[in-house]
Amino acid sequence: MYFEQGEYEAAKRYYERALRIRERVLGADHLLVAESLNNLGGIHFGQRRYEEAKGYLERALEIKEKALGSEHHLVASSLSNLGSVYFLQGDYDSAKVHLERLLRLGENTLGMEHPHMTDSLHHLGSMYIHQEDYE
Repeated sequence: MYFEQGEYEAAKRYYERALRIRERVLGADHLLVAESLNNLGGIHFGQRRYEEAKGYLERALEIKEKALGSEHHLVASSLSNLGSVYFLQGDYDSAKVHLERLLRLGENTLGMEHPHMTDSLHHLGSMYIHQEDYE
């Protein structure tokens, strides 16, 4: 609720508390820990603190890939989030790696006609426009 209202510091306190509890009770590599890390990454992203967001989001991706494999559909949100962070930092090469991987993952798991594919295509297209790669 705090996050949706833009009260990021209040939301951050609860997300940090949830992370500590989940790590202690479930272990550092549990999927719910990845969820907490993703939430904290979202807080920092919302505050435009991209470097801090990236750390949380990279760790969440690592946990998901370790637990589920790199081709699992739940990995997609982490790829999208990281692609957005890299894009906003102007690191287009890293953004491209994550966004193209997101596109391949969606293509393999959902198919190109799935509505969720529009977001992947939009993000990747925006990145190419910023690089003036019109081909």
